[in-house]
Amino acid sequence: MALMTKEFVEVVFEGLDGTVALNLAEMISVGTPRLPVPEEGVWETAVDNQIIKDGISIKNVHVRILCYDESVYDVEMNFILNDTNAGTQDALQFSLHGFALELAEKCGVQSYYGGLEPAADQETRIFTNEKAGPLFLRGET
Repeated sequence: MALMTKEFVEVVFEGLDGTVALNLAEMISVGTPRLPVPEEGVWETAVDNQIIKDGISIKNVHVRILCYDESVYDVEMNFILNDTNAGTQDALQFSLHGFALELAEKCGVQSYYGGLEPAADQETRIFTNEKAGPLFLRGET
């Protein structure tokens, strides 16, 4: 099925220390200026054309580091679903999950997920860690 929607997709890597959060955000936002990890609040940047995997790219990816206290961070990336060159939902799902899995393995991230916003809602997930989520299985993205 072709991608024809303006829904937002988010990928979240959670429960990170500051060094891992910064490294992960820099891997996602290649080419943007390096900024310090916030001691509290949010650090945000935008990436114009992020290649995720298998030649699939996403325009206008927003990357955020969220700090919950001085030692726990989440890294989020989000984008509009049809801001990608993926021709089908299957291509995007496989590439996005593969991209997240590779980043998690490189950075030692234990908990990550992706799906339609709000991806914190398990029913809107394309994947959780290594496993496919409900939307991936139903093919509803």
